[in-house]
Amino acid sequence: MDSLLLKKYVGHYVFTPTFSMDITVEEGKLVAQPVGQPKTVMLAEKDNYFCALEKDACLEFLINETGSCNEAVLHQGSSEHHGKRQ
Repeated sequence: MDSLLLKKYVGHYVFTPTFSMDITVEEGKLVAQPVGQPKTVMLAEKDNYFCALEKDACLEFLINETGSCNEAVLHQGSSEHHGKRQ
C-alpha cells in the first residue's frame, strides 16, 4: 500500500477517557499501539480499512470531504468504538 496514503492516518486517537491508541507507519505498514499495550501490524482490506493479523480487531478510518482523517472506528467482535484524532 502507498506509504503516502498510510501517513494520512498517523496520529493519536482517543476512544474513551481510558483508552487511546497511536497509529504509525513502520517499514511501509500501518501499526496500531493502544497505550500501555504492544504494537500490532494492521493489514489493509481496503484503502481505509485495516485488520489486525493476530487479533479480532479492525480499524476503519473515516475520511471527510476535504480528504483528511479525523476519526477512526475500532471494530471488535460485534462492537464499534469511535475515536477522535487528537
